[in-house]
Amino acid sequence: MRSEMNFMKSVSVNNVKSGDAMQLNNVEVLYTKVQRVYVKPQHKEERQKDLRVNVEIHSGISPVCQKNLCVLLADDEDPCFLYSLLINDEDFKILKAQQGLLVDFDNFATQLICLLEQCNVSCPGASKGPPKFLLLLAEENSDWIFKLVETNNFKHLCHLSLSIAPASDNDIKTHMAMKIKKLKEDLGNRNREAVGLETRLNALNEDFESKVREYEQLEQRFLADRSQLQMTASHQLSIEKERLAQAKLEWQKVSELEKNRAGTSPE
Repeated sequence: MRSEMNFMKSVSVNNVKSGDAMQLNNVEVLYTKVQRVYVKPQHKEERQKDLRVNVEIHSGISPVCQKNLCVLLADDEDPCFLYSLLINDEDFKILKAQQGLLVDFDNFATQLICLLEQCNVSCPGASKGPPKFLLLLAEENSDWIFKLVETNNFKHLCHLSLSIAPASDNDIKTHMAMKIKKLKEDLGNRNREAVGLETRLNALNEDFESKVREYEQLEQRFLADRSQLQMTASHQLSIEKERLAQAKLEWQKVSELEKNRAGTSPE
């Protein structure tokens, strides 16, 4: 265990604590989520903190530049709280041998993300119980260790242990610059989305106004047609009434004439 810590400490010193550690050209964020982390300083009480956990791939401009897996722990409310670790392919070979890992470097990030996701899943049979996996940031012999621990009734089983160093001032500045760049990009995307939505809204308003005008024209046409139909029907009804009255009068005359004829005829 001590040799493992010494190895991970050398990784932290050579790759994370140097001022150029995070000053890379390309950063691909594979995973970012705020998660509950149990923080245990060496001589202080354990406390819980909601920290942002990032898994990133760092590389340079050149295609032959070595890629590094970066693990970041940051506090969105405290810009000075930042722990980071960079692991390259050669570092991972030693880590794999020391901790008995079954994955290769290309699949390490995927499996690490799967473990991090498990930390958000409650234990089976406990709807609101603690997660089966816990994240622990502990100080041991002046080194900070980031552990992914599986809990059960028998023991706590550590699946992965990484020595992760507090970031230097230069790293914090670089991290803040990256966050500002990301915020600017997000703001630009939101502005473009807002412009697109505004354009769509204007088009919908124009279409709505066109439909309103069309409805008003149809309503006016309907009212005019209805008025015309009512007038025509009323006129036809008047004509039919006159015809009926005329027919009734003629029938009465014929009937009266027939009666008169019947009364004057010889018996």
